[in-house]
Amino acid sequence: LKASGFKKSKVIGVGNHLDSLRLKAYFSRQININSSEVHTRVIGEHGDHMVPLLSSTTIGGIPLKYFVKSVDMEVPRLVNRLKKAGNTIISKKGATEYGPSYAISNLISTIITDSHKILTVSNYLEGEIGDVYDVSLGVPAVLSKKGVAMIVPIHMNEYEKNKFYEA
Repeated sequence: LKASGFKKSKVIGVGNHLDSLRLKAYFSRQININSSEVHTRVIGEHGDHMVPLLSSTTIGGIPLKYFVKSVDMEVPRLVNRLKKAGNTIISKKGATEYGPSYAISNLISTIITDSHKILTVSNYLEGEIGDVYDVSLGVPAVLSKKGVAMIVPIHMNEYEKNKFYEA
């Protein structure tokens, strides 16, 4: 961002978009439902400091905390699997080109088509989320032909806030 001289809305990283897609897929496979019914986000940084926003996750419009009471869903195991996904893929096939390629093409498609979708991308923060300044982290943002049209305000529980600040 600083080297380019561009507006912050034009400097976008893949952030946690792939992590969010993976978590969505894990939940949908675990309970055998269409992934379009799962709404979840992972924020922060990619890797050990990623923060799944489980308090805001819904399945079929039902908050995750109520949904898991009626189905056999191992949320902690799925989150642990998510955090190790990249390393697991690399250990088995040597690289992770397909997932990142899909995530990047999805970002580009969203921008080119001016879709105004909310995707979790890395963007420079100036207090928009949790009073965090002067760092680029993965956060939900509306993407358009202008780049980041808006960083989406989010609700986090105390645990999620603490993990986001660690990131």
